[in-house]
Amino acid sequence: MVEGRVTGRKIKKYRLTLENREVYSFTYFVYTIRVKQVHKGQPGKLLRVATAREGTTCGMRFKMGRWYLVSAFPDERYGLYTSSCSTNIRRREMYFKQEIAALRKLAGKG
Repeated sequence: MVEGRVTGRKIKKYRLTLENREVYSFTYFVYTIRVKQVHKGQPGKLLRVATAREGTTCGMRFKMGRWYLVSAFPDERYGLYTSSCSTNIRRREMYFKQEIAALRKLAGKG
């Protein structure tokens, strides 16, 4: 879990071919987050996190230039992945400070 600012977004595609030769194509976003504070995990200064493109498939829509608390988990296809069901909180939301305080308390820093 990191606190950081969204600095980039790329659109990527993934193709899946089933045993019966049906082919499905999925479009997803890869966001680049410039990390300010690490609360859990050990990412570097930049974090790249994938998410579904559509909200109907639980895609998370980050806004460029905005600060977030980002929760992502390892995924063998995407590297790191997040969704709208993960704990992703925009800095100006009222829960942001409460969530940061809880994370610091859990880490023994607050």
